[in-house]
Amino acid sequence: MYSRPWRAVRAVDAFIALGYAGWESGQLERELRDNAWASMPVESARGVRLAVRGAWAGAWRLLGIDVDRLSPEAGHA
Repeated sequence: MYSRPWRAVRAVDAFIALGYAGWESGQLERELRDNAWASMPVESARGVRLAVRGAWAGAWRLLGIDVDRLSPEAGHA
């Protein structure tokens, strides 16, 4: 008999995204060190449900960033 080690989830409890990302040796570590990724402790997002449509802005909001105030222009201070 086949046993499933995972727990059953309802469709509303799961989000599946397909894609591919590849890094050369040490690249991800360099990017994390250079703050090229926005990251937060898991505890910050615990219990937060973001709609797929608003997930990107919602994730930034958890970090205290209002994406509506971001400029599409790059510059130097």
